[in-house]
Amino acid sequence: MKRFAREFELEEWGQVIAIRNQTGKGQPRVLIYAQPPGYEVASVGVLFDLTPEGNDKADAYFKDLDLDQIREALQVLVGMNKKAGSC
Repeated sequence: MKRFAREFELEEWGQVIAIRNQTGKGQPRVLIYAQPPGYEVASVGVLFDLTPEGNDKADAYFKDLDLDQIREALQVLVGMNKKAGSC
């Protein structure tokens, strides 16, 4: 059975869930869900080209996802909160 979700634990974020799926238009993506301290659950998505190669790249990214990549993706959420003045 092909996995569509992975769970990670980060000291600074707690539980993080990555989900391999696609947009409504079929574009491959990996969504990363986390709850920044003091905030609601939020997500950031990594999109790939709508091609067979893009699908393969999304599968590989999801399969090889590690804690450093998770932290890098979650910095987008931190940046958005800082820009909004909520951090």
